Amino acid sequence: VLFVEVGGTVGDIESLPYLEAIRQLQIEHDTFLIHGAYVPYLKVSKELKTKPVQHSVKELQGLGMRPNMIVTRNEIPLTEKEITKISKFCNVSIENVVQSVDVPSVYEVPLKMKDQNVDKIIAKYFNFKLNKSTHQGLHNVVNSLKNIKQEVTIGIVGKYTILEDSYMSIIESLKHASIANKVKVKIKLISAMNYQVDELTHLDGIIVPGGFGQTGIDGKLQAIRYARENNVPFLGICLGMQLACLEFAKNVCNLELHHQELEPNEKNFLIHLLNGQDLNDLGGTLRLGEYECAIKESTLAYIIYENNLVNERHRHRYEFNNEYKSILEENGLVFSGINPKQDLVEIIEYPKNNFFIAVQYHPELTSKLTEPSPLFVKFIKSTLK
Repeated sequence: VLFVEVGGTVGDIESLPYLEAIRQLQIEHDTFLIHGAYVPYLKVSKELKTKPVQHSVKELQGLGMRPNMIVTRNEIPLTEKEITKISKFCNVSIENVVQSVDVPSVYEVPLKMKDQNVDKIIAKYFNFKLNKSTHQGLHNVVNSLKNIKQEVTIGIVGKYTILEDSYMSIIESLKHASIANKVKVKIKLISAMNYQVDELTHLDGIIVPGGFGQTGIDGKLQAIRYARENNVPFLGICLGMQLACLEFAKNVCNLELHHQELEPNEKNFLIHLLNGQDLNDLGGTLRLGEYECAIKESTLAYIIYENNLVNERHRHRYEFNNEYKSILEENGLVFSGINPKQDLVEIIEYPKNNFFIAVQYHPELTSKLTEPSPLFVKFIKSTLK
């Protein structure tokens, strides 16, 4: 079974090639087309409006596609009247009009779909035989989210905080880890461009995530320094790791070192491009995908992963300059994770603090609800202390 999702709005020029590909797939293969459509609720008249659904289905049919199922997104439940109307004017059977009403947690959505027999309808269409499942694990997660009382507050100090979705992978990974620790996590997005240090004093943990460009760097460095000097649990990711090294070099080692992306006209780069990379031809210069990380024993990283070798996903261009590794080590920084093939720094930590660790890779990209990232699990656990 191949699941294909086409985002956007029917009729948008960006999605037309993909919709045409779906149309051709419908001719060549046995397909089941599900159309997601928004049903606005007018609070003034207390009325659900089905016209947008009808219009989007008309647009879809004009492109040569007829949905087998319509899933509506609505603030309040549809009545039988609205369901019948959508069925009649969109040429879809009543049982194939499914609604996705607002719920407290996104993890309740699959259970709501199952309550409306979405799985049985699709299985019947393809003549599949379904194995019986109670989805007990998912039920347990939803119930625990509802019943957990203890709460920790995590600050994400980043430059894209205007749009929460920018850090959705990190936010969801924190939720996975919080469930594993039986605690609620309250996320506070802090703009690295304009915040006061006292905003950090009420946090149980600080994350400095990845990013590109020069804006917000001073705010991120300030957050890293605050976490290090006040023994606040800290997790740096990608650029967050590079800046943690830079902050340590400047404020602990008293070294005037620089980041090549942020200060390209300077010299003495602590974070630099690898030999052979050309900034005039950026295509393919990212270190992208899954790479190995060898972990040293008797380190925080080893306690977290309980393994000498892990695989994690990467998405970055600049690397730590190994010329400065020894002087940072002499001042107390530990390089606990190294890529064995290229001798590149993957994990750094500061043992003087209870939990201060930063990684070059993106652990949030492999975290799952049922298999949370060990790094996020231990990070949340450290905030409980």
